[in-house]
Amino acid sequence: MVNTFDAGQMASAVVESPVITQNNGTSPTLETAAQNIFVVLGNDLAINAEIMRVACTMARKKHPIVALYGVEIPHSRKVNEPLNPEAEENARLVLSKAIELAGRFEYEDLEPEILQCRNFARSIIDEITKRGCKLLLIGMPYRSTTAGTCKIDPTLDYVLEHATCRVWIIRGSRENQESK
Repeated sequence: MVNTFDAGQMASAVVESPVITQNNGTSPTLETAAQNIFVVLGNDLAINAEIMRVACTMARKKHPIVALYGVEIPHSRKVNEPLNPEAEENARLVLSKAIELAGRFEYEDLEPEILQCRNFARSIIDEITKRGCKLLLIGMPYRSTTAGTCKIDPTLDYVLEHATCRVWIIRGSRENQESK
């Protein structure tokens, strides 16, 4: 299920009333034209801020941006059931912050969405393919192994393998990770 919000709402307000469309593995009817830039947001606000800065700079006020926050739904629940209040509130806060950040860059064509799905990585690929995405920005926290190599989570690995567009990864800094 995709919840679409009106990006014209006040940036500081929590997004109140989403338009809901289905995304449970079938082909939903798209409510918007093909998008050029797609950003995947998570719970790390510093990474989200950098993703939004890069996206707004790249869009140059000429191209729409879709900001996506995903919530994986366990198989014990239906995909189209309402989110639990905590998950929905967290998603709305992340997306409201994205609207606020876009406003700081004088970008007004942001389309924030909550995606309820079984597999977030597959749903990202489905969405960027259906929307004709040209650029996907996705973040990852700073993590390294004891050998000093970079750890990539399964979602990012799947997206890198299956994306039909360019993918830019915004990696968190060591300093931000150590301060947590």
